[in-house]
Amino acid sequence: MELEPIDKNVTMLNRRAVCTPVLNVGGSCSTTLYVDLSNVSTDRIEFYVNIYYIFTLYGTNISDRTGYNISLYIDRGASGKGLEIVDWGWLNDWPAYPNTNNATYFITAVNNWPYRVSGVKLVLSLPNGFSSKEGDRVTSYIPGPINSLQQFTATFQINIGDIEPGRYDATLMMEYIVETGTPNTAIIEKHPVKILVNDPSDSISVVSVQWIGATPELGTYGAMLAIAIRNNYNPLIKGAILELHLPKGFTYSATNQSYAKIPATNMNVAEYYTISPIGYQQTIMNYISQIIQQGSIGQSFEYGSLMYFYVKLNVLIDKPGIYPAKAYLNFIDHWNCIRRIPLEIDITVLGSTKIVDITTPIKVKVVNGTSLLSIGIINIGSSPLYNLYVYLVPYTSMLLPHGNIKYIDFLPPNNVVYISYNLVYNPMAIAMGAAQTYMRYMSVPFGITVVYRDASGFMQYFNTSVSILLEPFIDLRLEDVRAIISGGVLRVSGIVVNYGIATARSVEARINVDGELVRTLVGDIDPASQSAFRIEARVERLPNDVTLSIVYRDEYYIENVLERRISFTVETPTTTYIQQGQPLQLNHILVIVAVSLFLLVMALIFYRYMKRVAVQQSVYKG
Repeated sequence: MELEPIDKNVTMLNRRAVCTPVLNVGGSCSTTLYVDLSNVSTDRIEFYVNIYYIFTLYGTNISDRTGYNISLYIDRGASGKGLEIVDWGWLNDWPAYPNTNNATYFITAVNNWPYRVSGVKLVLSLPNGFSSKEGDRVTSYIPGPINSLQQFTATFQINIGDIEPGRYDATLMMEYIVETGTPNTAIIEKHPVKILVNDPSDSISVVSVQWIGATPELGTYGAMLAIAIRNNYNPLIKGAILELHLPKGFTYSATNQSYAKIPATNMNVAEYYTISPIGYQQTIMNYISQIIQQGSIGQSFEYGSLMYFYVKLNVLIDKPGIYPAKAYLNFIDHWNCIRRIPLEIDITVLGSTKIVDITTPIKVKVVNGTSLLSIGIINIGSSPLYNLYVYLVPYTSMLLPHGNIKYIDFLPPNNVVYISYNLVYNPMAIAMGAAQTYMRYMSVPFGITVVYRDASGFMQYFNTSVSILLEPFIDLRLEDVRAIISGGVLRVSGIVVNYGIATARSVEARINVDGELVRTLVGDIDPASQSAFRIEARVERLPNDVTLSIVYRDEYYIENVLERRISFTVETPTTTYIQQGQPLQLNHILVIVAVSLFLLVMALIFYRYMKRVAVQQSVYKG
């Protein structure tokens, strides 16, 4: 059977074919001829069919031919032709970075032919900076068959060199067989593709750099610094280590060097930290060490995970500020390649408080049942304190604060702020054997708690105790003070009265006359008692200033002074004339002798009378 197309755009792939060796009477046969219709634009094609056959008549083989004109309609395929690339990139849409070995690149194509294709050989020509085992190209093979409108994926193992991140152009050549019939059709196609290389520096980012517990003071050893780094789009990070190159003035506490390697952990210690007193940092450090040991074994980090690095630093700088440190995050990525990504870490040192010092007076005095206590809060350090709350807690009930909480908004470094408390006097009754007495003065202890926030916002508190002497109730007053200068002698006299309820010990009166001190001891003055004093001092001229001081001591042997500037009176001495006695007269002598004799006689009579009475009493009793 032979087929001849009338349309010249029709190409016969095979013109003739044998239908059957023997065709019996009433039988039929069929054959298949292949036609290339790629250049045909019409919807119908006419063919001339020649049928060649041999039949036997009267014992003779006779060759004959029969011709027919046929017309066939062409059905347009719903798909089309060729292989179309529909997707490309790295396996699982993972990022690929420079200096990556054996990264898997994939290309997904779809068969648009209305026929099956098979034996697909894909050759990817690599741009500069890329390589494979085959050199500058890489080959993949898909045996097929691949049905019409079915997709397939080919993978390639590619090495990425030390190149810049970006998009690179590559060429894909596909050789395959279209199963259009016998013979099949071999097709070669070329397609441009892109190869994306990501920037590794964008795959991680520094989230926060903060101190744990409290901001360190200048010269602090073993301050704990927490560095949080986020995994932006690495599918997997294993064995993460932070290589930290410290700036000048910082050293790693474990080695005292400026270089440190810190393993990563997923434990966020800041979640466990709320408030701690000054000096409690060592407990926090030990707790962090335990967490790191428990949480850094075999850890991996996926998309969006936070990695925490804790490093102990010695802060040996001269002033607060921001100190940049060079760091590298060293890890094994999803391609099992070692990455070393540079980072810039700013270490901020705002300063801190070495200690919160408390100053109080040695003693307080109660007046009309109340006393005023002034407390000084001193910030010894290099950073201010904020939102201070000062709590005054009495340990005894002798002095009770009226409102024991005070607030200070801001306290600069190395400055003092004074706050005052009104104390209410409350004598304590104590048992002394069977009797009850009152403690009217004593050493009164107080507890002081200072709660504040440092420059980093951490809340800290500081506890201390103070003891304040309650001044005994000694109220000495000077009365009837007189100062007279007469004959070159200054005489000062007066009375010291104790209106208090406690004894004034070792009271001493002193006068200061133009710098010259003269004193006299008065002694102890009991409550509701008084003592007089007199002091004499020789002066050569009239003094410019005379000061009278009463010095006394209380039960604590604390010396107190009561001073008064006094004025003096100058007395001019007058001449006294003494009248000489006249010699005794004779009549005066006679009178004296007579009186003497009379008195002698009367004494003798009285003696005899008393003796006689005594004798009579003795006889009567006998």
